[in-house]
Amino acid sequence: AISAQVVTGLRGLGFERVGGVLIALLGAAGTLLRAMAWEAGLPAIAVLAATSLLGIVIGHVYYIYSVDPNSVKGRLGDLRYKIQVHALTVIVVSAVFWVWAVLNCVKAHFDLGAITFFIAFVVAFVSLGSELAQRKLFPAACWLVAVNYLLGLLLGLKPWTLPLYFGFGVVWWAAAALLCSFLAREMSKEERQMTLGGTGPYSRLPGR
Repeated sequence: AISAQVVTGLRGLGFERVGGVLIALLGAAGTLLRAMAWEAGLPAIAVLAATSLLGIVIGHVYYIYSVDPNSVKGRLGDLRYKIQVHALTVIVVSAVFWVWAVLNCVKAHFDLGAITFFIAFVVAFVSLGSELAQRKLFPAACWLVAVNYLLGLLLGLKPWTLPLYFGFGVVWWAAAALLCSFLAREMSKEERQMTLGGTGPYSRLPGR
């Protein structure tokens, strides 16, 4: 029943059309990657793009079916939506790449991502229910992964597609860290304004 509701919700939001476009883009990307014989780094770029899209969709659908649309509206509701989608996207991406890093450790060589991706995954998960984690720990965890990618980029490994992947990784995780800090700051500002206006969570304190 729940899966049917999710499918219905996705259809209502126009995800069928979006899905068609994504399938076409992925098909074109697959053709290009096959033509380039899947040089090192290209599969990881493709997985990063795919998991990012998957995380956004999961975050969107989860928010729709877990939050009462009448309970939170306006600017505050929009910020909570973006924070949840962002956190779930990081959870999906970090989980997949953590598994990949662990496999590298088992089959080939030590991969620092086995540590940094795991930290990002745990902190992102905790941030869904903790303002402190969202504001302080989450950005730091994302920056940690970005630094991990930067170290790989500085090694200048061959072929050129491998540094390209590391570059994408630096940009993605740096953007995730900056977005996390921005959303947390905007949420704090919005809640403070609501409180001062007498409509926030502290509006019923004695003397108000």
